[in-house]
Amino acid sequence: ISGDFLRVNNAIKTSNSQTGQLSTPTLSDNTQRANFNVSYNAGGKVSTRINFDWPLEIGKKWSYDHTTASTNALGSNFPQLNFSYKTNAEVAGFEEIETAAGKFKTIKVVHRTSWKESANNEGTQLITYWFAPQVKRHVKYTFESFTIDGVPGTKETSELSSYTLAP
Repeated sequence: ISGDFLRVNNAIKTSNSQTGQLSTPTLSDNTQRANFNVSYNAGGKVSTRINFDWPLEIGKKWSYDHTTASTNALGSNFPQLNFSYKTNAEVAGFEEIETAAGKFKTIKVVHRTSWKESANNEGTQLITYWFAPQVKRHVKYTFESFTIDGVPGTKETSELSSYTLAP
């Protein structure tokens, strides 16, 4: 952590949904805001995803809206899509979590989101963070998406495998 920013090194492994085998890690280095909020620019409008509303207190609730724009990975023949999100978040309680990096007393934060995109698709998301004050970041994260009629979509889990606190 340096001032308002946090340097994060990631080694991301994905699991094959059929075999359960983990891939070779994809390595990345990035800088994040120390408060973990994320700002987006979509169509010239800046909006912010408020992952944690500090200070975290059990039962605390907050809501926020944000908009993102898709990258046009399919080329110029396909329109860019804008996604609008409406989220209600809550500090759900304390929970002890064990990861490869150790056992942590965490603060569980749950985000329930409804989303729409400019091509008229819509759905919901459930995002859960387990924030560990001991390491000053979340040590586990889950993401689940659903179609508007409740059919499960993407499911992701991320856990801390190691950490080093700078002096």
